[in-house]
Amino acid sequence: MAIIDSKKVEPTKYRWHKIHDTADSVQRRGNGTENWVGLRKENARGQYDCHILLNATTQHPLTLVSLKQRLVHGLLKQRFEHPNIACKAFWDEQFGPLIRYTPPSNNEEAVLWAQQSVEVRATSQGGLELRREIVSKRKAQNRSSESCTVYVLSDVSDTDTLIAKGSSLEFLVHFNHIYWDGISARVFLGHLLSSVGQDTEHAKYCWGQEIENLTAPILDSLKVDPQTLGKNYEDSLEEFLSVMFKFDLTQSECQKIIQGVKSRLGHGYTITHLGQAATLLTLLKLSPLPYESFLDQSVIMPLPVNGRRYLREGLADKHYGSCQACAVVTFDHLRQFAVDFEDKDAIIEALTDAMKVTKTAYDHWLDKPYLLPLGLAKDNFFSALLESSESKPDGKAVPVSL
Repeated sequence: MAIIDSKKVEPTKYRWHKIHDTADSVQRRGNGTENWVGLRKENARGQYDCHILLNATTQHPLTLVSLKQRLVHGLLKQRFEHPNIACKAFWDEQFGPLIRYTPPSNNEEAVLWAQQSVEVRATSQGGLELRREIVSKRKAQNRSSESCTVYVLSDVSDTDTLIAKGSSLEFLVHFNHIYWDGISARVFLGHLLSSVGQDTEHAKYCWGQEIENLTAPILDSLKVDPQTLGKNYEDSLEEFLSVMFKFDLTQSECQKIIQGVKSRLGHGYTITHLGQAATLLTLLKLSPLPYESFLDQSVIMPLPVNGRRYLREGLADKHYGSCQACAVVTFDHLRQFAVDFEDKDAIIEALTDAMKVTKTAYDHWLDKPYLLPLGLAKDNFFSALLESSESKPDGKAVPVSL
């Protein structure tokens, strides 16, 4: 299978560099996941946007106005320590978005950015309802969103109303997936909410110096030297992509798989292993195959995994933004998983067997020290394929995550 130029690992191509016409700004080219969630048209529609909804209880009386002020101070702290949260994406004629950071010219500009990133609402509207509203507006606006926006909702008469201790609040955070993966989004929200209880109001920041805190490009952060990647890496990339292209599923089938997974954890295995096994059995239950097909049909499940384990010590915990490697599980010999779904013992036995297959596959891929650059190459390949004028969508998809 031809993989265009995705086998080439070129760290220099993805490094931060100054922009000639804007002395204070730096930018780099998107890499890996950033490219397929950063396809221009899809990103403008919010196709890959993600949200976190958090229910909280107040520990002290406060108003939405005072809470916003604390969140603003917390965002300023986060921006100085992790300026990636204030990046913007631009598109040119080359493949992949340009991810750009421009420091604020003064503290007032930084405060304005933080204020615009927090919206408080005195409303009976719930977070899930607001999320649907945001998704609908994103599709209508048809332009790339900011990196993140924090919404705070409380069922009070107005934003100056004192909210009693023990009252419920909802935090809904909207993320543009170009700049985040699920792990960094959760870490960011945890840091931000922790800062609400800290004295950050009088903190001083030397804006411009925070550029030094930008997350290092992934290829410069690897434990493995990208320049030493050879035949094993190239063969593994070919293997991974070849497996993924064996077949595809319709989008509706994928949704049935995801919704049908109900499982419990087995000894010595992670919930991911069990989730994969349960997905397999759900697929076979919802879309049963003819008996003769069990001899020559396979089920292939590719999905992202946390790639921070492949970063050098000291960099993984600080890495904001996307850092996704990849794994793929192949289930052959489907006959052993074709069980009577009324037989609980048979289901448990099939789940156990499927978990063993899953763990073996994960061990196979996760043991490769070059899995993160391999994942970047795979994502770059698929991004180029999706962006290509020769690629015509046919309404099919694969279950890339649970």
